[in-house]
Amino acid sequence: MRFKALEAVVAKTATTDAGGLYEHAIDEYLAKYPEHKSAFEARFRLGELRQAQHRFDEALQSYAKVRGDPAFELRAQFASLQCDFELLQGNDQRVSGSRRDAVLTDIGAGLQRFDRQAAELDGRKAAPDQVPLNEMRAKVAIMTAVYLNLQPEPNDAAVADALARFEQKYPEQTDLLPQVVRLRLAAFQRLGRFGEAEAEVKARGQLLLASAGAPAIEEIAVGFIREGARRNGKGDAAANQSAQRVALRLYEQLAAERDGNAKSKLTLARLYENTGESQKAAAIYAAELQANANSPAALRGLGRIAEAEKRLSDAVGYWQRLASALRAGDAPWYEARYEVARLTHAMGKQAEACDDLQQLKPAMPGLSDADLRTKLDKLYLQACR
Repeated sequence: MRFKALEAVVAKTATTDAGGLYEHAIDEYLAKYPEHKSAFEARFRLGELRQAQHRFDEALQSYAKVRGDPAFELRAQFASLQCDFELLQGNDQRVSGSRRDAVLTDIGAGLQRFDRQAAELDGRKAAPDQVPLNEMRAKVAIMTAVYLNLQPEPNDAAVADALARFEQKYPEQTDLLPQVVRLRLAAFQRLGRFGEAEAEVKARGQLLLASAGAPAIEEIAVGFIREGARRNGKGDAAANQSAQRVALRLYEQLAAERDGNAKSKLTLARLYENTGESQKAAAIYAAELQANANSPAALRGLGRIAEAEKRLSDAVGYWQRLASALRAGDAPWYEARYEVARLTHAMGKQAEACDDLQQLKPAMPGLSDADLRTKLDKLYLQACR
């Protein structure tokens, strides 16, 4: 009676004194009556108390002794998983190396036990009201995905499977959905399932932005850009396009925000450009030029678009404007001068291109970019032969 009475006191007034008296009452009760019919609940409450105090190892010991009631055994198993994850995420230097591996092993076994116990309790069709079985299953699905990601060789396909149809299975668990979306996107990225990732962003992008914020959205988008570039380097240009479309959808979420910064808008423009939506890209570049008349990113972008649309004269104008805005001798200045000469030569104005290159030649010793130097030398041989 003293243990239960103090439990009610602690629930209302979580003071240090009350907590200490409560813990002492439980310890005394279990020491005197370890086989009492309510001992399982006392051990569970002791685990709860220690978990709340971040005494996770001690909480695990208490939860491990909860026996005799299926509902409390399931709750103890779920709480044990929470403690194990807290140990992994904490700053305790003792949880490293072999200890970390042991905790991961415990999590793997604990996840299996939870599934088995939940199925048994569910099969009885008599789960008490105080066991939020569906909520626990939703959280365990996320724990499973995180556990799979923590393995030496993460199993992305298993992560995607663990979180598949999460919204339909657990429609009331909306607070967990942002974490689910991030985990699914990470798995889709590494698996190259870019179509599913794009659909995810279209459906849940605003939710992700509201919960994670703009920096997280950019981080996820950059991950897809890098994955696309990696696959492009292996000759899969189509995968690169698909990955960039996912990044594009993510940056569109940022553009919808009133405080979207110039950098994110220019990245959005480049993604539009790279995925074939040049008119949308041009509109953003033009707006940037209105705000910053010498914006290098906007002038480059408009130059590329004009060339792609066979408006070579316009393209030359943009690159000339960029060269005029830059300090002579800087790497971007050489780049702009090269593009002017290249496009002029492409228009059939060989002599004019040669004159440009000859004027540039005395400054060539200051160019440290080997690739650009090679391109300039090659163009010089073509235009001035």
